[in-house]
Amino acid sequence: MVIPPVVRDNQPEVASAWKIGQELWASNYAGVHEEIRGFNWTLEAKGLVTTFSELYTKKMFQLLLSVYSTISIGDTAIFLGMNEEDASNYALHRG
Repeated sequence: MVIPPVVRDNQPEVASAWKIGQELWASNYAGVHEEIRGFNWTLEAKGLVTTFSELYTKKMFQLLLSVYSTISIGDTAIFLGMNEEDASNYALHRG
């Protein structure tokens, strides 16, 4: 799907969502989280973006569990878009 540049240029929220899609396509895990946090979403979009972010983080964590037998907390933090302390707590609370 291609979003016409005139739409992206005139609607910052659409442009930011487009950037998230580009980061997903590029498998830039940290970039996805940066794009989500880097925009002040409208109330209408905030719930959708928050839900997406939570599901994406959960999916990334499940992927890490299925792929790695050991992984550094630093790498885990990058995949989950968190600082090392938050990533450690996230992992500890999920076994």
